[in-house]
Amino acid sequence: MWALEKSSDLPDEVAFGQFHDRGYMPKWDPDYQDTWDRLARPDRQTILWLWQEGSEAVDLAESSLQTFAGLADLLDPDDRDDLRRRLDHQWFAARAWRAVDLFLWASLARNQGLADPDLPSFLAWAVQELASVRDEMGVAGLDSVPVAGPARIQAFLAKAAPLVPPGATPSAPPPALFLPIVVTSLQPDRATLRFSVRRPARVFVDWGTEIPDYGSVVDAGDLEPGQDATVTLAGLAPGSRVVARLRAESDGLEHRGGDFWVFVPRSQ
Repeated sequence: MWALEKSSDLPDEVAFGQFHDRGYMPKWDPDYQDTWDRLARPDRQTILWLWQEGSEAVDLAESSLQTFAGLADLLDPDDRDDLRRRLDHQWFAARAWRAVDLFLWASLARNQGLADPDLPSFLAWAVQELASVRDEMGVAGLDSVPVAGPARIQAFLAKAAPLVPPGATPSAPPPALFLPIVVTSLQPDRATLRFSVRRPARVFVDWGTEIPDYGSVVDAGDLEPGQDATVTLAGLAPGSRVVARLRAESDGLEHRGGDFWVFVPRSQ
């Protein structure tokens, strides 16, 4: 609710807003210099990292809708309808943000001369996806939502669509390698995480109390598609919070998952 009602909206221009000003993280923490450099001059690997994060958001939104389907009959009808509307909005917004991010970063990379033949297809797919989300939101009765709504999507589309190279065939990046992390057990001194991959990969879990320097690494081994793996983070301080992300070498590139925060309970 906070993200959709109080936070920043989709851009209405093909621009990065405060990225090169307030977004310059190294002025507060020099450890972010590598991240900043990669974002300032994105390559294919960086674009796929952003695609991975956006895809995790879409996967989590879909998971919320699936969970809701099993609980809907337990709710008061008015509460049920309100929650369903919010979860639908969350799913559409996650898809819209993923498409906007893909367009922005692929466009920046292409304008800087990155020789990747897939970039025009990424741009065309992002425009196609945004148009689909806009139309689907209207069918779902979400025409009037104030944030990440059809009107805002259309404002971005009006500026983005003319920038797609003529003749580009819409094609999304490869499916995100990692599915979202799931916490399966949480105790005052440890947390057990479950995760899986869509393609064969040797997976590592980076974790710690801060980003971007996590501090600890767990080798989760070689995973096959659909195979669940579990990792237990031990020795945690009660009442603390830690962050974890997945990392792997696959397709000749390093893949990174999104940062997943785990809040450790206090001792009973």
